[in-house]
Amino acid sequence: MVDKDLRYLKDRVFTISVVCQAAGTTQIMSILVQKIANIVVGQMGGPVTDADEMLRKWTFRSYELRNLMNTIILPIGCLDVGLSRHRALLFKVLADKINLPCSLVKGSYYTGTDDGAVNLIKIDNGRYGDHALCCTLAPVCMHVYRIIDVYAMCILLAYACICDT
Repeated sequence: MVDKDLRYLKDRVFTISVVCQAAGTTQIMSILVQKIANIVVGQMGGPVTDADEMLRKWTFRSYELRNLMNTIILPIGCLDVGLSRHRALLFKVLADKINLPCSLVKGSYYTGTDDGAVNLIKIDNGRYGDHALCCTLAPVCMHVYRIIDVYAMCILLAYACICDT
């Protein structure tokens, strides 16, 4: 099965990457991360303001899609509602398209919940994993957290990524 929606999102991210590089902005990676995060949040049902409501939406929509497609394997590009793990996976796929250094991490050590997931990214010549990205908040909010230490990261992400609890 070809995921046409994912192909469209990848093409969109690639175009944004080319435009940012052509503009010669000094903080290309930071801008790209924010733009990709905005795409992910928009694609996955908007910002999460109520974790329980988002979980209800996800449960209903995933049931609907599984029945419609007659499969339990759902193409990531077709999802229009997503919890933190779905958003983190989509961000990782889109980041890989433009070679943005990114890791997807899951679990309570990083997020405070067993089901939560975030992306660790390298921005503007920093160390790999110096920044964590949570795509559950509104695009106008700060998504990228500068990581001081693992303990501080866990506190930040447990607060920000409540959508899978």
